[in-house]
Amino acid sequence: METYDPDQLYTWLQHRDTEEWHLFKSKNFVDRKTFTKNCHIDAIESMCSLMKANEVAFELKEKCVKEDRARMQAAEILKRDACGRCVSTLYSTPAYKKTKPRTK
Repeated sequence: METYDPDQLYTWLQHRDTEEWHLFKSKNFVDRKTFTKNCHIDAIESMCSLMKANEVAFELKEKCVKEDRARMQAAEILKRDACGRCVSTLYSTPAYKKTKPRTK
């Protein structure tokens, strides 16, 4: 099992055939020539393993976001078009479990 990284960044990519949105781990880097910050997909396949990085049609404009923002993107922007398995990975992290309201 992978070690949890609270600083991990994520990017949503749309599959070119199914039009479903999948979650990928990503990283920010600075271009040394232009000194601009860029986002790079840091995984070969999505969190659910159903999409490869080379099967992308579109990506959300806001990329390289933390997990709480990725959850909000899924809920507010992607809605039912987001892969359920990818969304569920965002709700199973230690950070989410700490902030989840307790029920009686």
